[in-house]
Amino acid sequence: MGGPLKRIDIPDILTQKDWDKKKGAIAKIAGKTGIGDAMKAVDKAHGAINWKTLSVSVNAPSNATLDDLDSLLDEARAEYKRSVEPLRTQLQKLRDLAEATAKKFKSNKLIPKDSAAHAEKVAKAADQLFVA
Repeated sequence: MGGPLKRIDIPDILTQKDWDKKKGAIAKIAGKTGIGDAMKAVDKAHGAINWKTLSVSVNAPSNATLDDLDSLLDEARAEYKRSVEPLRTQLQKLRDLAEATAKKFKSNKLIPKDSAAHAEKVAKAADQLFVA
């Protein structure tokens, strides 16, 4: 059997603290983007994942039968559906919102290019975590 499933952590770029710090002062004045709230939803969904249940090989005793493994696999599938799929949904929402925000920032000449570029980086990071 393989080792335990490695917990995937949320990168700093997808945290509200990082967003608030890096979106830029002028972008803050431009109005609410909803990205911070979307990041909170990602964090909440991530916190709901039971990584141990997803790691079938850790839960299987050394003398596990095929029925034991089937049962553990069923539990892992249920956990994936219960907690990983909602995280992926939240990541898609964050990605889409960050892409729209980047576009909005780019169209406003008063907002520095760095703010739009950071929103694009957030979208890319959300997409990468979605794939992971």
